[in-house]
Amino acid sequence: MIRRARKTNVSIETLAQILGCSKADKADPEKLNNLLIRRTVYGDICRNETPDSLADILLHCGNDIPSASDLMKLRAIAHGTSVLQLPPFYENGTVKIILPSFERAAEL
Repeated sequence: MIRRARKTNVSIETLAQILGCSKADKADPEKLNNLLIRRTVYGDICRNETPDSLADILLHCGNDIPSASDLMKLRAIAHGTSVLQLPPFYENGTVKIILPSFERAAEL
């Protein structure tokens, strides 16, 4: 399965088929919101995705979160990297500091 995902530009639809997912009629808004919240967590797999790609992943995975997580991992492996960004902090309690994100090699 992973070997098939290493092809460049493998679509979300193709990865969902590899995982045996059934497409939903629409993405569940509550589950999508939870995935969007996870984009703020350091090192979370959702950080690699945009809001639109998360909705598309959820749709193609039939709103099944474990399958969506597996699909995101396959996409990170296919891309070769994962995005990491430290959480923002306030300097002297007034100035919000947002450090730049960086990428590291994707891991299984």
